[in-house]
Amino acid sequence: MLFGGSHHDPGCPASSIYNNPKNFGPRIGFAYRITENGNTSIRGGAGYYYESPNTVAFEDVVGVPPFAPIINLSTTGCTPTTPCNPAVPWVALADPYGSQGATSPFPGEFGPVNPGPNATFPASGISFSQIFDRHYRLPMVLAWNLTLEHGFGTDWMLRLAYVGNNGHHLSGTGDQENGLLQLNPPGEPVYPNYGSIASINSGVDSNYNAGQVTVSKRMTHGLSLLSNFTWSKELNDFAPVGGSPYLTNSCTCGRWFDYGLSDDDLSKVFKFNGEYLLPHAGLPKVLDKIVNGWELSGTTTWQSGSPFTLFSDQDNSGSGMLADRADLAPGYTVQKAILGSGRSHAAEVAEWFNTSAFQQNAAGTFGDTGKNVLRGPRYFAADLAAIKNFKITEQVALEFRAELFNAFNNVNFGKPDGNLLDSTYGEITGLAGASSSNTYGTAQPRIVQFAMKVSF
Repeated sequence: MLFGGSHHDPGCPASSIYNNPKNFGPRIGFAYRITENGNTSIRGGAGYYYESPNTVAFEDVVGVPPFAPIINLSTTGCTPTTPCNPAVPWVALADPYGSQGATSPFPGEFGPVNPGPNATFPASGISFSQIFDRHYRLPMVLAWNLTLEHGFGTDWMLRLAYVGNNGHHLSGTGDQENGLLQLNPPGEPVYPNYGSIASINSGVDSNYNAGQVTVSKRMTHGLSLLSNFTWSKELNDFAPVGGSPYLTNSCTCGRWFDYGLSDDDLSKVFKFNGEYLLPHAGLPKVLDKIVNGWELSGTTTWQSGSPFTLFSDQDNSGSGMLADRADLAPGYTVQKAILGSGRSHAAEVAEWFNTSAFQQNAAGTFGDTGKNVLRGPRYFAADLAAIKNFKITEQVALEFRAELFNAFNNVNFGKPDGNLLDSTYGEITGLAGASSSNTYGTAQPRIVQFAMKVSF
């Protein structure tokens, strides 16, 4: 074992991670008016950006016994009169540690402290769910864009844009539970006396390229519109959702095996929203209160499905990584596995893709299908609203709203099961957004909502 600190051992940095002060972030941009009337312009820019890691991730450095105490106090299901365990009374706020038989770690015992000379460290039989790479780097993104804009008349605008970025030194999500690097594959251990050793490693790379078309109309004659279409592709070497239970890369060969479409890649996205103020009609006072003052609005979203991966559910590779992918069956290609559109919802739910197109990976291999080679169902939703404003007095106004969410009651399915040995293999078992594996959109039935607001 190597120790850090002010008197750290050779090969171990004082703060457990080597400093990296060379994070240089230059940026450049330009704008140029093409036409004299100012209706057409071009602009662009590029720059390096850095992001601070989630600070809770450092708990994996300083909050680990025996270097720092960990004390769990729980009140789940306990009351002062009915303790969960008579030997461990209910936690009392007046003395939370003492009420559970623990000594308060504050102030002297809390914080990183090196154990004494007689401390022992297990020689085998343990795993490390997360350890920090000594050469951990700040996530870095090089982003760029080029945009052409042209105005039509006094209220219309067309924007054409190319947007891209390259990400380097990326790591896991959240507090680093995902995107880890396996240093000791259980099936082919480098350190035979230990189990899985998963490193919080800043070795993930990504790239994103997109073409964007935007058409907008400023509010004139009571009407405003905004629409946008994006055609993009996002690639990375982050292990796919549903892979290794150790939350690491899929193959002992390194991260390159996981290079492919990102789990959250949405190749085509179209969005439209508009607002219309109905023209005022000259009517008698009573009819004027009812007919005039209405406003209509709506938003629409359509996007292609999220990609997913086919897993064999067997450790045929013998690596112990438990993330082997399926092989293509003889005579099949990925394209042939895609079933045609126009089928009934029942048929799509029962078999989203041709399940016969995939089989167990050959022994000693990790599978010949790439990451996220198929896509789940598309997503569509439209929300509509009608708003009526009443002027009661000079100081009092009333607003009535009628809103429809998912106005056309469209069913948005989640991704299918891509695990070959599951009883639901190939089936869709939920709606979009219903679980962590169905990450795009939020499926809901048609919802009608009425509201009234008084302003004074």
